[in-house]
This record gives sequence, structure tokens and C-alpha cells, in this order.
Amino acid sequence: MVSAVLSSGTLPAGIALRTTTITDATSNGSIWPAGEIYVTDPRLLPNLTQATTYTVQITVTDLNGGISTVPATFTLGASRCP
Repeated sequence: MVSAVLSSGTLPAGIALRTTTITDATSNGSIWPAGEIYVTDPRLLPNLTQATTYTVQITVTDLNGGISTVPATFTLGASRCP
């Protein structure tokens, strides 16, 4: 994937969608792919009393310009990250 955008749904506070692929050329060549959903700040995560599942739609573009919209489902537990 080259790029990704959130096409429907809402991400909770403290969660983000990586919109472009990032390659770390300065250290070990790590790659963080477009379309990855990740925690940006655990302090902002919702204070949940039970595990909650979220479903969003992500539109992705590949290297050849192909576009697809896919569902992404993830669950946040009732306990916050440390």
C-alpha cells in the first residue's frame, strides 16, 4: 500500500491511522505500513468499563494506483495501556 484514508467510521481518542508508508532509513530500515491503526497516546484512550470493538472503513491505494475499500475491526480492552 502507498496510502490509506479513513473513509467511514471514527477512531477513538489516542488512536490514529497511518496514511502513508514510512521507511526508517536512518537506523534499521524499519517499515511502518500505510493503513496501520496504532496508539498515538495511551493517556488519551477512552476509559472503558468493558472491551469495546470498533469497525471502520479504510480506502487504500497500491503502487499501481489500484484503490480498494476494506473494513478494519479492532478491540480496545477495558484496561488502559501502562
